[in-house]
Amino acid sequence: MYPESDVREGDRRSVCGNESMYCQINGDTVETMAILDCQDVTLIF
Repeated sequence: MYPESDVREGDRRSVCGNESMYCQINGDTVETMAILDCQDVTLIF
């Protein structure tokens, strides 16, 4: 399971290299919220 994100409540984050994928898990559905090509999410959110 991916750890909770500190950006928005309920979001989870997966990191691969410089890219971060943010998603929300609702039951058996995973919804991709954003895929970012940087680690500094304060520039995005």
